[in-house]
Amino acid sequence: MADGTQRMELRWVFRPMAARSAQVRALDGRPVFGIGQASPSGETDIVLTDGTCVRASRKEVVAE
Repeated sequence: MADGTQRMELRWVFRPMAARSAQVRALDGRPVFGIGQASPSGETDIVLTDGTCVRASRKEVVAE
């Protein structure tokens, strides 16, 4: 670009904690399609781009 700025693209990605089940850890790195309202415990329902629904903590959804 002529003005010297660079574009950066960020997306939300699911990064499960190590203590999660192997089935949930297998979803590591999958892009997030949607995020629901957080519960008082800090967990939320997320939908991955492949349609998988997962209950996750805020720390498990990261921008990359």
